[in-house]
Amino acid sequence: MTSSSGMDANIIPEPYTGLGAQQLLQHHPPRHTGFLRKRGKRERMLESFRLTRSLLGRVLRWRQRFVVISQGCIYCYVSETATKPLQAFSLIGYNRLLSMDEEPTNRWTFSITSPDPTAKIHFFACVSDVDRMTWMRAIREEMVQANNIKDDCFSAGSLASNSSSKDVYVILQKPIFEPPESDSEEDSEEDDEAEDDSDYDQINDLDLDKARRPRIPLPPTPDDPGYKAPTTEVQKAPAKLPPPKPHKANSEKHTYINSPKGPKTNSLPAHATSSAAKSAVPKPNPKPVPKSAAIPAQQPPKPTLKVKPESAPVPDEKEYFFPENNRDKALSILREQKDQGTYLVRMSRSNDQKVLSVMTENDVIKEYKIMQKEKKVTINNRDFYKSVGDLLVAYKGKPLPNRTTSLGRAYSSTDLRI
Repeated sequence: MTSSSGMDANIIPEPYTGLGAQQLLQHHPPRHTGFLRKRGKRERMLESFRLTRSLLGRVLRWRQRFVVISQGCIYCYVSETATKPLQAFSLIGYNRLLSMDEEPTNRWTFSITSPDPTAKIHFFACVSDVDRMTWMRAIREEMVQANNIKDDCFSAGSLASNSSSKDVYVILQKPIFEPPESDSEEDSEEDDEAEDDSDYDQINDLDLDKARRPRIPLPPTPDDPGYKAPTTEVQKAPAKLPPPKPHKANSEKHTYINSPKGPKTNSLPAHATSSAAKSAVPKPNPKPVPKSAAIPAQQPPKPTLKVKPESAPVPDEKEYFFPENNRDKALSILREQKDQGTYLVRMSRSNDQKVLSVMTENDVIKEYKIMQKEKKVTINNRDFYKSVGDLLVAYKGKPLPNRTTSLGRAYSSTDLRI
């Protein structure tokens, strides 16, 4: 850590972002240099999670940076040989330093703040309390020079040698300038009197006229000059139409047949007699429709009786039973045949139980034990039949268990080629 009294007094508004650490030290003598821990973007992100403090204590420690104070700016490098700074900012606009002791993972910390709420706050951590005082004093002196302010509150001889650290921090943390205040109201007697008067008491007639709504003119009364009584026109009922005139008989004189020149009689006129004569002509009777041409009445169809298909006869035991218990011989007989659905019933080699052997699809011989339960037989413990013959008849009309093949021709003992 080094400090230089012969620093460059030229203040620049913006820092050099392309200068390495050694180039900056050679061409622009610094006020103070050394290593500090700085709070970066990674630390801010991790500190936003509450659970990471106990789990990532070491990760939360701020990373060490090589810091240079020069020409009213602060440069932060990864190391003293870095070719460009990680971060650089000007102290123009910053006015205060604050020491912080409540940081749990980093001790002896301080921050650089600005009265501008949009300005970034920079946090640093030192190796000891004395080191923190040294850095805060160097940054404060550079801050005073960058903002062109004469700081008389802190100088080399303003504090006694036996001053406590508390007194030192009180002076170091004092703002170097106060932010400009907003335009305040003049403290004059006229303003005080104006403030005492309520706005609600100063309503004048002009304001009332503006606030009033335009009046709607009232209707005239009989006392008003030029009043005209409203004329009420009575709506006349629509004129009734004259009743329709009665139909008059034809005034033409009819010539009567009986007495054309004599007095009127009850005889009919000539045109009436002609119509009567037409009506008197007998109409021909319609020809009777022959019975053969009449449409016969549709009769409902007679119900058809469903004829139950005759069940296959129960085969005799001689037609399907293989008298021996030689399993290999029975299977060889079915293989010679190679007809899907060919079957036989043989005796089991271990007991008196019967076995159904069938040639199924893909030339695979499937065997089923015929089990007897409560005087009934089954091969799947689900469908029961009275006898072995009934079982064979049933499986001729449906596939065998776990197969698509049904029983076909029985390979009887008379067909055996021994």
